[in-house]
Amino acid sequence: ILNPLNRLQAFLNLFLNPFIDRFPHIPWYYDLTYGIRYWLPILATIATIIFLFKTKESKLNPYKVWLVGLILSIFLVSTIFVFNGIIGHEQQEFALRLLQCFYVSSLPILAILIFRPKSKLEKPYLQFTVLAFFSFLLTISWYFSYPQYNIKYPFFAPSVSAVDIYTVNYMHERAGGEPYIVLSNQMTSAAALQELGFLMYHTIEGEEVLWYALPTGGDLYQRFTRVLAEPENADEILNYISEQTGVKRIYIVLHMYWPWDIDVLKNLNQGSNTELHINNEIYLFEYIYED
Repeated sequence: ILNPLNRLQAFLNLFLNPFIDRFPHIPWYYDLTYGIRYWLPILATIATIIFLFKTKESKLNPYKVWLVGLILSIFLVSTIFVFNGIIGHEQQEFALRLLQCFYVSSLPILAILIFRPKSKLEKPYLQFTVLAFFSFLLTISWYFSYPQYNIKYPFFAPSVSAVDIYTVNYMHERAGGEPYIVLSNQMTSAAALQELGFLMYHTIEGEEVLWYALPTGGDLYQRFTRVLAEPENADEILNYISEQTGVKRIYIVLHMYWPWDIDVLKNLNQGSNTELHINNEIYLFEYIYED
């Protein structure tokens, strides 16, 4: 547990706009759509807070307490905890999920404002206009419920694919019942848990770890990132894993949807015993270490 005042910036960073860029060639409609995505929940939440603390209706007091408690929870989760086994850039994921709940908290209040008696929106045509507007916003929200890959947000979000599932089963069969280790991204690891469950554990530096590089803050994933950052030292890194765990067969899985540096592929090709291409979608490198 850390001092929250020393990590105040971590809390403030939750509210930064992830869609800010300085590229003038991005079409205006992308800027508008992503602007709505960022600003609308914030403005709606601010309006909700103002309404709640200006109204004197006592029946809303539990809602006010819940809202204050949620804000406090977001602050504490983002500032005082460091989650073991979670890689650095994913440490704030739990606080961000609470923040989404915070934004959604405005929806019940908006419904009350629209439909309660003596509302300024009591007239049917005004209610219809407001509902049509929210329907438009809902349509935009559907777009954001799917992975995006466009000129405004050029960061595709891969998911578990059929080739991941095939590769997981192929490596398992190829090992022929022998213990093995797989260094891969989270998608292949997720496919392994789906197909094989928590099949194997190995011990490295006194710690029990899964045979796949999970979690992302764990030892194997950190060594996987080292292999990619220092491909010239790949054999040394993998040999150390083999010596520590006693496992003689290690696989490295790289997806072709990422443009790998030629030095990474060259060093892995030269150091591995076997290089395979799975369905022209995955590079599979197999290392065998003898006694």
